[in-house]
Amino acid sequence: MIPVLERELGAGRALPLAGCAPGIVRQLDWDGLILTFSSERFVGWKTAGESAGQTCA
Repeated sequence: MIPVLERELGAGRALPLAGCAPGIVRQLDWDGLILTFSSERFVGWKTAGESAGQTCA
């Protein structure tokens, strides 16, 4: 998933993990599209107005 987004949108910016649910090990931001990942897979996303899955506060 990350290589596809980086190809289309450029490099994502790593965000701190403060406020994240246990098990989230990575959070990347592409101009307001924020994706969260466990050590094994993609687990959630959020934008300014919507979200799904596991996200960070």
